[in-house]
Amino acid sequence: MPLNVFVALARRGLSALSTIAVLSILVGLLWWGRAYKWKVPTFAEFWGTAEVGQDAKVEGGGSEASTEVVPISPGIHAVDADEPPLYQVRLGSLEAVRKAGIGTEDVGEQPLAQYVFANGAIEYNQTAYAELSPRAAGTVWEVLKNEGDPVRKGEVLGLVAAPEVARAKAELLQGILQEEVRTEILKRLKSAPDAISLKQLRDAEASLAEAHLRLFDNQQTLINLGLPVDLDALRKLPKDKRVQHLRLLGVPEAVRREINPNKLPTNLLPLTAPFDGEVIKRDMVLEEVITTAQVQMIVADIRRLWIRLDVRQEDAKEVKIGQEVRFEPDGLAQEPAVAQITWIRPGVEKRTRTVHVRAEVENPNGLLRPDTFGTGKILVRSSPRSIAVPTQAIQREGKIYFVFVCVDDTVFEQRRIVPGIRGIEFTEVRDGVRPGDKVVTAGSHLLKSSIVHHRLVGGE
Repeated sequence: MPLNVFVALARRGLSALSTIAVLSILVGLLWWGRAYKWKVPTFAEFWGTAEVGQDAKVEGGGSEASTEVVPISPGIHAVDADEPPLYQVRLGSLEAVRKAGIGTEDVGEQPLAQYVFANGAIEYNQTAYAELSPRAAGTVWEVLKNEGDPVRKGEVLGLVAAPEVARAKAELLQGILQEEVRTEILKRLKSAPDAISLKQLRDAEASLAEAHLRLFDNQQTLINLGLPVDLDALRKLPKDKRVQHLRLLGVPEAVRREINPNKLPTNLLPLTAPFDGEVIKRDMVLEEVITTAQVQMIVADIRRLWIRLDVRQEDAKEVKIGQEVRFEPDGLAQEPAVAQITWIRPGVEKRTRTVHVRAEVENPNGLLRPDTFGTGKILVRSSPRSIAVPTQAIQREGKIYFVFVCVDDTVFEQRRIVPGIRGIEFTEVRDGVRPGDKVVTAGSHLLKSSIVHHRLVGGE
């Protein structure tokens, strides 16, 4: 027989022997398990008790103790007749209760508050925050306010020498003169109707109307630059006084007192505060050439601030406008800021899957600082007096909530409950238990496991 054929037959024989050996071991284990009734220990057996029909010796005694799971009569403590039955778990002895680590607590009444927690930050009130820049390019002529200075609405913060302002004032004066001349021409034509034609009269009226429109456009140019002008008052002034009036337009009284009004340039453009507040940033520098795109000062009213919170999407359904917020700044030993929710963003932020919530807070003493991070507690519901159980006593199975009530030293009854306000340590129970009942806190998960095992092995 060739050597290669012999080697091939030998390999096939060893492979067949290995398969036979593995099958023999599996058959032997199967026979052994059926003969000696091997099984996985239950939770109750693991903690020193045995399931119904199985005996377990209690440490320190010679008597037998067992754990029994018994269905409660249908309808007892049930909220819905279609819900699954409840059970009693009966441990064999007090020693079994001790070894299972079961602890109880009395049901009582107490005030409860439920909060939604969210990270956030303090921000400026955007309705009282302004980044100011000049309405025309020019050169900084004078700076009147510095960072930290309080300001009133309309107060001048600085002056800019802008050529566009001088041009607009000159065009306004020219417009008034044209209006006056054309008004006088029309008046003369009307005083001698026999000496003129109808076309001349109509041309004069059209010319005056054009002067009115041009003058209106000149006035709007100054208004857009932040220099409102009263045309009626300006018309009543003598011609030499009109120039001086426009020269002082927008210039604060303090500057007028320091400099002879006749020596002031006619191109001064004021930078004014849009509301009462405080200068929180200044970039204006004397003689600097600036444009309309450059922010020169920032004014904000810090007496009322915003708190922005990022609420988790799953918690957003609990949040409503008007709810109280207590904001605690990170790392600062100060009292929480109390605010009220004023706005909830309709959509969800795409990246963080959170909902932006805004609250407004009073800051009369200036203790709160914008751009401070912290945590907000939103009070979503509260009750001054609620029947409550420790939160750790509540178990859940699907949509069903329940607790275990101690009806005897070794007997624990499953009670379906309707939870209400969820506090940090306690939860309101609206139905299912009464004050004075003893609910299982420590070890309640072991009682639940006994019921689950009872169902798995074919219990009712």
